[in-house]
Amino acid sequence: MLGQTRVCAVDLPPDAAIRLATLPAAPTLKQPDCCVLLAADQVADAVATFDDRLAGAVRSHGLTVWGD
Repeated sequence: MLGQTRVCAVDLPPDAAIRLATLPAAPTLKQPDCCVLLAADQVADAVATFDDRLAGAVRSHGLTVWGD
């Protein structure tokens, strides 16, 4: 079942700290959620979440929330 969700590990880039600090959603999200957003942005893929704040940030970043 996990394989069907296309879950994968994503290496963060060398400039991840700077990119995380400058994410527009950074003030409203917790750091782990910012990492999820950055990783999804890198691979231009959907995010699976039950968190409304993260889902909103994902959508506003032009990405898809899995299950929408």
